[in-house]
Amino acid sequence: MFGLAGSSSISGGPSELPSKERIASYKPLLDSEVGRQARNEQTLEIRKQKKHQALKKKRGMSNTLNNDDEEWMQLDDEHIVYFFNHATSNTDRLDSIRGLRCILATCEDDATVNTVVHGNALPRLVEYLSPRCPPEFVYESLWCINNIAATAHSQAVFNSGAVKDIMYHLKNSTNNEVRETCIMALTNIVSDGGEMRLSVLSQGLIDILLDILHDLKDPTESLGFHTIWSLCTICQEPLEDGPAMKITATLGVVFCNLVQLQKKHLAEIMNDILWAFSYLSKSRPNVMESVVQLGMIPYLVTLLNENQINLQIQPVLKVLGNIVAGTEAQTQSVLDAGILAFLQPLFHDATHPWEIRKEAAWMASNICAGSQAQVRALFETGLIEDLALIALEDRWQVRNEAIWAIANFCTGHGSKYIQNVIDQGGIAPLVTVLAMTSPSEDMICEVLDALHKILEVGGSRSREIIEEYDGHVLLNELTLESKSEIAAKKASKILGLFFGGETFVDECENCGPQVVDKKFKFGINDPSMEATFDFGDNSNRMF
Repeated sequence: MFGLAGSSSISGGPSELPSKERIASYKPLLDSEVGRQARNEQTLEIRKQKKHQALKKKRGMSNTLNNDDEEWMQLDDEHIVYFFNHATSNTDRLDSIRGLRCILATCEDDATVNTVVHGNALPRLVEYLSPRCPPEFVYESLWCINNIAATAHSQAVFNSGAVKDIMYHLKNSTNNEVRETCIMALTNIVSDGGEMRLSVLSQGLIDILLDILHDLKDPTESLGFHTIWSLCTICQEPLEDGPAMKITATLGVVFCNLVQLQKKHLAEIMNDILWAFSYLSKSRPNVMESVVQLGMIPYLVTLLNENQINLQIQPVLKVLGNIVAGTEAQTQSVLDAGILAFLQPLFHDATHPWEIRKEAAWMASNICAGSQAQVRALFETGLIEDLALIALEDRWQVRNEAIWAIANFCTGHGSKYIQNVIDQGGIAPLVTVLAMTSPSEDMICEVLDALHKILEVGGSRSREIIEEYDGHVLLNELTLESKSEIAAKKASKILGLFFGGETFVDECENCGPQVVDKKFKFGINDPSMEATFDFGDNSNRMF
């Protein structure tokens, strides 16, 4: 549902440590929080694009044209709106509503919708939603209003007072097509957020949708499909614990039943459920525990290997990643389901986009922050080599998670594991963080703690590797210019304990270095031959 286009694949492990020249060629790294914010904004924009495509599809559903409809399509929009506003007989009124529905369902842009809204047709459409009106008037008017709500004019639909009448028909209609159209219209309004979302949800929409699912014998029928789609859309923004737990309990049962069927035609509805859980389980311990108790974890892990119905992997990884980020027991439930057997292939499968590697690396980083037994299990899979590689060679969003994994691995566990990090090339990506223009205090401190542990365990060999990548120079720079007093003290302590407490800069035979305009300057005094290493400023930061 949010995935981006794929990037270059990552395959194989590092056969040797990367050269100093390769380290120097890496782009400056963004502050992890800035990078995360940019990623979230990009994901939100993609969701909006996906939503637009999905809603456009919803607008066209059940709008097949008959011969009478074709005649309406030959008229221009203004004439149809005029006829609608001035029709006097019930026959003409119904025909004109159908005419509006035809042009709204088939328009390629919002120009037609603008004509309908600005032509003051919306208030009359709302009048036709009255319980006193014939069912065919209600149905056709609902479709028109839904098609308007699926555009930038959802606020106009909300302001028209249509929500109250749509809710009435959703609760009381016995016609499933009417109820489906009500669900689509209300969801289109809710999806635009803000006051409209709060108002519609406050009228009990979630409970009505859950009741519909409970009453359906087959949730895969059309009404069930639209109900689950609506719940998924509602879950994209934060919910209070009560509604979130209700949705979790209901969709969890539906998921466990459907996943066992392994039917390809269920892929879309299953993807909606998976995305709903990816939103619900984020930073919600009670939802995460409910997912575990419902028995969903083994099914989710199995989908990474036996995905016979082409479900999207990203929401599966997001749900599992959220669980792993929970308590030690919740992390263990994912490990017991066999997740480690599937993480490594995800780093190497060229058919997957970069988001998959990012989610896999994030999950690994949280396992690395777990218990000794959990870290040992990850260590035995050989994943450290893969993490060290992508921490250097992938795009920043993936590297960020892999660096956290390596740092977590070093700071919480014994010398045996740390020696493996050194052997597998894990020092180099940690050193790159020292060159970040403005890293978050959490990340820089975690990396400094990891380097401290590495130097304690690795001795002179680890010191030589750090010096090879000018890590001692970057540590010195941190003591002089870091915005974090804590990071500066940690860097100073490392220099004092492992590098003799000296102030380190590169030297040439003719002159010493100078710091000018936040740049190290090296070389002889001839201005034409000056060389500088620019650590960058906030205006030049990039991935």
